[in-house]
Amino acid sequence: LIGTALIGILIWVAAKAKAKKLEKRITDRSNKKKTAQEKRLDSMTASIAEVKRREAERKAKRKKYLRSPEGKRREAERKAKQEAKKRAEHKEREKREAEREELYNNLTDISGVSGKVARTLMDKFKTLQSIERASAKNLTSIPGVGMNLAEAIKRRIGYPEETTREKTAREKRLDSMATSIAEVNRKKTERKAKREA
Repeated sequence: LIGTALIGILIWVAAKAKAKKLEKRITDRSNKKKTAQEKRLDSMTASIAEVKRREAERKAKRKKYLRSPEGKRREAERKAKQEAKKRAEHKEREKREAEREELYNNLTDISGVSGKVARTLMDKFKTLQSIERASAKNLTSIPGVGMNLAEAIKRRIGYPEETTREKTAREKRLDSMATSIAEVNRKKTERKAKREA
């Protein structure tokens, strides 16, 4: 009887020790997991802090540079370029709008071309040059434009009767004008550079 009780106690002590060992192992694992997570969080926090520090340094350097004479000059140049670009874009937009309005007026002046047909033509062909290059047959693809109306549009806008020789002469005149304009612009730029120097 005592032997059985002793064996029972030993089994109980062994089970308790095993349970404690298992509990310790589980606790160690969870602690390791927590430590790994904490390390990752610390690493991320450190990275974010480093990025913020570098950004603050960069901003401070830029502020200091912008206060210097060189920085002020560069910033003024940058702003002037931006303004010039905006003005050029605005001018180009106004030019395109004026061209479209002129094209619309030219189209609606033609007998048989309604505002709707003119807008449809402009949506498909976009520019005066594309309508000039389009054949009468291409123009008939627009709803409400028959062959007679297409020919009338070509007479008003295109160059249907122009021969190859006349086309070449017109293109030469346009090239000559473009060259003259480029030369004038080049001279202006040179004069401006001399004045600034």
